[in-house]
Amino acid sequence: MAGPKKKVLLVDDELPLLEALGKYLELDRKRYDLLTASDGKKALDIVEREDISLVVSDIFMPEVSGIQLLNAIKDTRPETAVVLMTAYPTPTIRLQAEKSGCVQFIGKPFELSQLRKLILAQLDKRDEEGFVGTLKKIQLVDLIQMCCLSPVTMSIQVTRGGEKGVIFLQDGEIVHASCEDIEGEEAFYEILGWGSGNFETLPPDKVPVVNIEKNWQSLLMEAARRIDEKDAGHSGGPEHGGGEAGEGSSANLWNEDDDIMECLDFLEAPDSCEAGRVGVLIVEDSAMMFKALEKILSSDKNIEVVGKARNGAEALEKVGELSPDLITLDVNMPVMDGGTALKHIMIKNPCPVVIVSSMGKKAQTRVLDFLRLGAVDFIGKPSNTGDQEAYRKRFIETVKVARGARTSNFKRVKNHKVIRDKSLLGAKEFECERLVIVKSGPGGYAEVMRIVPELPRMLNCSVLVFQSMSADLASPLATYLSDRCIAPVFEFPAFGADDRSKKVSGGLCFIGPEDAPYALVKKGSEYYLELLDPSEEPPGPDGSHFDRFLVSAAECFSGPIQLVFLSGAQMQGVEGVRRIKTKGGSIVAQSPSTAMVPAPVEKIISKGMADMKAAPSEIIEYIIGGVR
Repeated sequence: MAGPKKKVLLVDDELPLLEALGKYLELDRKRYDLLTASDGKKALDIVEREDISLVVSDIFMPEVSGIQLLNAIKDTRPETAVVLMTAYPTPTIRLQAEKSGCVQFIGKPFELSQLRKLILAQLDKRDEEGFVGTLKKIQLVDLIQMCCLSPVTMSIQVTRGGEKGVIFLQDGEIVHASCEDIEGEEAFYEILGWGSGNFETLPPDKVPVVNIEKNWQSLLMEAARRIDEKDAGHSGGPEHGGGEAGEGSSANLWNEDDDIMECLDFLEAPDSCEAGRVGVLIVEDSAMMFKALEKILSSDKNIEVVGKARNGAEALEKVGELSPDLITLDVNMPVMDGGTALKHIMIKNPCPVVIVSSMGKKAQTRVLDFLRLGAVDFIGKPSNTGDQEAYRKRFIETVKVARGARTSNFKRVKNHKVIRDKSLLGAKEFECERLVIVKSGPGGYAEVMRIVPELPRMLNCSVLVFQSMSADLASPLATYLSDRCIAPVFEFPAFGADDRSKKVSGGLCFIGPEDAPYALVKKGSEYYLELLDPSEEPPGPDGSHFDRFLVSAAECFSGPIQLVFLSGAQMQGVEGVRRIKTKGGSIVAQSPSTAMVPAPVEKIISKGMADMKAAPSEIIEYIIGGVR
């Protein structure tokens, strides 16, 4: 029979941070009860009357500091574990805390997942037993990948009906598999092909006979390929819309199934260089367009066009020969189109890719799929109309930023199913009591596509997503997300539209480009997202329209504000962030270790703008937890 639920006490005098962390940690309320205290004196009162298993406390607090709290707890409740948080872990403080019995330090800003795991690790003796779980709606490959990356030595027993299989890992490598009368690699592929079942991880006993020699990445990619072929009912064919593939063409190695890129989870590619000239491979079937792109890129002394490919098949050969720093990739080409080429590039020779394509209606969904499958950014093809110098600068800036992408950090985004019937959502408007503002840049498209569809329809909350993107991509992206989300997703007000103001109601999501003068305004008790006249509202001295938007939100919004920074999100100004913090808002940045373009978020964290950092899955929980 299970004993009473354990209790954890969270102590911090920064009330917005205490509230945000408290709501986030409530995700584990089935594991333990969470209590909070806003100062050391209140914490001592709680410890005296409650049976607290773990205290997580800030150090620098008025009246009773974290060190004093630790000493008092150890005098009266020596069995209670204490973890201390601080942004200033000096050697003297560390020594004092360790002598008093602090079990661990955690520095601010910290990973949300880091704190969560630390708490669970202190409460549980994880190595006493294995764990049991169902594999419904969970990919077994994800579990195995996690174990290989650890690396661990363990066995995984998988069952489906009356069938049973065993996979054994030793130091993060898959060394043995058996399933009924099948042994080795074929047994491994058979087990992963089941799709659903139950698993149990077991501590290692005697190492079985090694019957698998391949590395784990190769095994998982081959397993993903076999699963795709099985689901499709054939081994592939010419890429849809890309012309006929000739005999022997590699175009038929992959089918057009949206889930084909399961294997992207298993990449361990080296990071791109961060200095020196940018070597670019241009993949473009039009000779005229190639010359135009080459001329633009060559106008910058730090960019060198190292090669040209006329189709995807030729691109794969050139990538292996030239090892470019970055690839510009067209969508529609003969022999092998951009979609097939991108999949092969991300598997065989991971490299930052920028999609360069005309934004016709047929190309819109495909461009978004490319961004979901690993492309860093998108830019339209040059034309004879518009400001050509502005386009040249934007193209060069796009290439330079994308060159810093870490393809090894990319994780595939599942293609969320289109929600056909939204009739049950109703047309009723809800008051916006909480605001979530998301800032995303290059490499962040995939994170937006990962996070937004996972959010429930939070009726008291509105989500505003500012994405660094071409204005002509805003409407397709809003439609793409709205088709896959419970909450309706709308495009920001746009130049040239009849209505340059949209009501911000609860239960809605809005998305648009970051480089336009938007403001949040209050009219009566209602809020509106307005597109201002750029001649009347030029960007501030730092050149940031987004910073001014944050100022407007802090000035007029009466409820709590959550600010989220994703991959590639740049912040020129700091006034808006300062006002959000002053008002009590909480700010989270994507962990650089998970960001495809990490440098901008690393800068945000180093400047102290973020209260915490988190992986995308934790950010989803952070947003949901903050609106309960």
